[in-house]
Amino acid sequence: MPILRKTLDDLRRYHRLLVVGGRCAAAVVMVFALVSELVYLVDAHLADQRQAFTGAYRLVLGRFGAVEQAFLGGLARAEMAANDAPEVPPEQVARFRANGNLLRWRPFPSEPTEMLIAGAPQATLSDATLQRAFSFSTQIGRASAATARVLARPPTQIIFNVSRTVVAIVPATSVEHPEQLATDAGRATFVRELTEGAGSLAFDAPSHLLALAPKAWWVPRLYPLPNGRKVLQLASPVLFHGQVKAVLVNEVDPGALLWPIADGAHDGSFAIVGSDGRIVALSAGKHAEPQTADAISRWSHTRHTSGERLAEYRGDGRFVLGTPLGDTGFSLVYTYSWRDVVRAIASKALTATAIALAGFAFVWLLLSQLNRRVFQPMYARSEQVFDSERLSRTMIETVPVGIGLVSTGSGELLYGGSSLVALAELVEGGMPRLIDELKRLHARFASARHDSHDEVFQEDVLLRTRDGKDLALQARFALGRYLGKDVLVMAFVDMTASQALQHQLRHAKLAADQANAAKSAFLAAMSHEIRTPLNAILGNLELLGHSALNPLQRDRLDTIRASSNGLLAIIQDVLDFSKIEAGEMRLEHMHFRLVDTITRSLAMFAPAAHLKRIALVGQFRAAIDQPMCGDPGRLAQVVNNLLSNAIKFTEQGRVTLSLDVERLPCARGGMLVIEVADTGIGIEAAHLSTLFNAFMQADSSISRRFGGTGLGLALCQRLVTQMGGTIDVQSEPGQGSRFTVRMPLDREDPAGMPLVEDAATLDGAPVILLAAEDDWHEGTANLITSWGAALQTARHPDRIDDASGRVLVICGERDNWSAASENRLVEDCEAVINCSADGPLQPMRIGRVLTVSCHSPLGLRAALEHVVKGTPLITPDLMPATGAAPAATSTPARQLGLQVLVAEDNEVNQKLFAEQLALLGCQARLVADGIEALAALSDTRFDAIVTDLNMPRMDGYVLASIVRERWPGTPIVAVTADATLDERRRCAALGIREVAIKPLSLNGLARVLGEISGQGASSPKDGPHDDAPLGAQPMSPELVEAFGHACARSIEVLRDAASRNDAPALLAELHSLKGALGVFRRRELARQCTDLEHRIQDEGVEGAHQALTELLDALLALPNNGEQS
Repeated sequence: MPILRKTLDDLRRYHRLLVVGGRCAAAVVMVFALVSELVYLVDAHLADQRQAFTGAYRLVLGRFGAVEQAFLGGLARAEMAANDAPEVPPEQVARFRANGNLLRWRPFPSEPTEMLIAGAPQATLSDATLQRAFSFSTQIGRASAATARVLARPPTQIIFNVSRTVVAIVPATSVEHPEQLATDAGRATFVRELTEGAGSLAFDAPSHLLALAPKAWWVPRLYPLPNGRKVLQLASPVLFHGQVKAVLVNEVDPGALLWPIADGAHDGSFAIVGSDGRIVALSAGKHAEPQTADAISRWSHTRHTSGERLAEYRGDGRFVLGTPLGDTGFSLVYTYSWRDVVRAIASKALTATAIALAGFAFVWLLLSQLNRRVFQPMYARSEQVFDSERLSRTMIETVPVGIGLVSTGSGELLYGGSSLVALAELVEGGMPRLIDELKRLHARFASARHDSHDEVFQEDVLLRTRDGKDLALQARFALGRYLGKDVLVMAFVDMTASQALQHQLRHAKLAADQANAAKSAFLAAMSHEIRTPLNAILGNLELLGHSALNPLQRDRLDTIRASSNGLLAIIQDVLDFSKIEAGEMRLEHMHFRLVDTITRSLAMFAPAAHLKRIALVGQFRAAIDQPMCGDPGRLAQVVNNLLSNAIKFTEQGRVTLSLDVERLPCARGGMLVIEVADTGIGIEAAHLSTLFNAFMQADSSISRRFGGTGLGLALCQRLVTQMGGTIDVQSEPGQGSRFTVRMPLDREDPAGMPLVEDAATLDGAPVILLAAEDDWHEGTANLITSWGAALQTARHPDRIDDASGRVLVICGERDNWSAASENRLVEDCEAVINCSADGPLQPMRIGRVLTVSCHSPLGLRAALEHVVKGTPLITPDLMPATGAAPAATSTPARQLGLQVLVAEDNEVNQKLFAEQLALLGCQARLVADGIEALAALSDTRFDAIVTDLNMPRMDGYVLASIVRERWPGTPIVAVTADATLDERRRCAALGIREVAIKPLSLNGLARVLGEISGQGASSPKDGPHDDAPLGAQPMSPELVEAFGHACARSIEVLRDAASRNDAPALLAELHSLKGALGVFRRRELARQCTDLEHRIQDEGVEGAHQALTELLDALLALPNNGEQS
């Protein structure tokens, strides 16, 4: 454990070191790269500045050369012109002398340029000297005039002789204070100022060199002009016939020398510096600073000390570059500061910084993502692995199972828990014995299974302990990897105590099964023992009720009959509940119409509700033709129980039963919703949780006040659950209760039962609904509208102005209006449909008035269709619960005139089919099985075949398949005691046209034969014998006698088959007997036959022995005749 923790801590430390170190390294690299880039940018910028300085130097030096060349060119032309020029007029010299050695004149009348020539005071000037002065000045003036045309201003030029006694200046306007020339002192000062800068050139320049290459000299300082401007002077000696006779001085604007680089595009400042370090000209850059002069001064000092031609100085945050401008005596200096460097490289430096920051951010983000998505999950998984291994070791040490790891190569125990060590100490031979046993098991299993890497093997092993006892172990093992080795993961579990416990549990279960069987046998026996005399009691009480009794005797008789019926209901509920608990309750799966079940229940409890003066209301929100696939009997049992409780616990108000269908989401099917609401006593919230418990009631006074056992709701819940639904309750004390049942329309295929809508068959017929209560306006009005009628509703007859030509439907009580008001409407309307609680389920017509139950929407629709469309009144498969039935008539049955072959092994059913077919005008030929039927078909042609499905030698399925191949045109009808959905599908696949259920009534047989023969289905006649086997005809004595013989024979066959434990014989005879019992309406006995069949199929003959005994006792208790009392 400490090693695992240390490894995990090291992993965490390395993880942190990797992340933090990576970020620091990235920061260092980025900073180094940024610094390198900045140094490179600075060096590059300095190099660029040096290169820019070199270019500027060439431009300025070229400017100096250009000025010198222009000056020398003008001088040479003037010298040549002066040597060949004519003499100056004597008058001009005279005027000069007359004016006191001073003259202003315009040498060229066409030009505005004036010249000034002055002589030094007290100077003796010869005529030759003045001639040369005037002549050369005139030529210089000519060049100056030409230059003025180009430059728009004349350049300032000075000419003086070697002795500096005569001075000429062009133009004369350059003299700012001409008045000073009026005095000798002023003129002497004027001449001195003009000649002192370049006067020495007359003696310093050798004449023979000047004759070979004219040269100009720059005066090394600024010369102030008389007008106050400071200029540079460019001077050169003037030769006359090879001798220096004068000096020409040309004044140059210092700023003009920096003109090539005066655009201001450079960062620093350029300056022309004299030999004394003074600034002659300055061109400031874009960001000029006041420290420029100081920097140039320090550069001058550096140049004089270093002696280098290109001197560079750095200091005080500035850079200075300078170099001499040829032999002019001047130097070009360029200076800029660090601020200029920063400004120049700012954009590139910011870009580099942004790139570095972006790179650093990217690396930081990348490391963060790696940390979050790779390192942290990896560490978490590692921690989980370590925790898992630590937990595994803890579990191995904790669980009472011997767990260990054994190397498959060496057989060495690599790891073993304390439980394994303790187990090895018990076994004879210790740990080596366990390992050897494990290796033996593994070798055996490995040889049997080649691919066993992922398989867990298990084997029970019996070993001897050190004290000689047996030790039952369960060995489990599988292949695995541990520390790079193939291992066997083994686990030994001590099963000694567990096997002893299992042995005890088996004995306990056997005892419990025996006790449960004894309980079931006791309940069955008690049911038989109680119901047998109870049936006799109820039968005699019914017969006694037809006797002449006085009121007191009849009241006592009704009390006895009610108590007996209650006792029978309790016994039936107990038996059903016992079946559900034992898992023996089997539900039918058949198609039926929902509204039929609900209508029967409402009609059944209508008298009880009327007796208590409470309203019983049925609300049909679903289509009345909506089908359902399930068990209609059990559904009716649930609805009846809920209605019974609602009426029992309601003293005033109403009980409402509503039927609705909800569509399932994303499916075609629907969910049935039944609600039963009352305004009774209600239930406390504390009692709702135990309401559906068996034999439990809301409080202890319920049984005393209302009766009951508390078993009904528990039975309802279990039935609903078995049908795939739920039942809920909402209740408030004193306000009533609402029970809601939800179940699929088809529990086996919830999406397979589609939702239907009622057809609009009334075609907009005008109908008036007259009802005082709101319930009829909510429920009945919606139904009539859905059938396509144009409906008008009213709560009082006087609110209906005109009823002529309309159908009047009256629902509910009529206490709110007078008979006269109602009669007015009855006389005006076309027909009247009276819907009352005690009306028949199917409409009965007397004149223009039809009477029907208000709980029968099918009956109401039939009445409306009869009035509106003339549809004949028919009787559907609904037995009227209340109301008077029409008198029985002996209307002759429909004559079909068919030749029918009947294949039936039961003698009773054979005779019944013979009498039924005779009444229908058919000729019947009876055979006992499929083989005899094939023989009859070979020599006779039949219009139809009626066959049972279960017969000896050859059943109905085989017969149908042969008939389909050899006589495909002969229709087949299968008649069986019960038909599941699978049996119906099988029959359809074999070509059987119809499947009918025994007992088959005369009308039912006529309808089936009429449909398959193409004569149309016969309409059942109204009357109480619609479902009787022979209609209104009584059972013949021969048929009754045949039933008695058949029952006696079945008893013997069943006993013999049970003694031989022959299940097929038992099932065949039960199926045959069930059909005969159905003919004589022995439905309870037929149901016992069905239950016995299921029990034999599930549990065998021995498990169904008790139920068989009960059935045989019930058959023996039948009266000699087969008629039901």
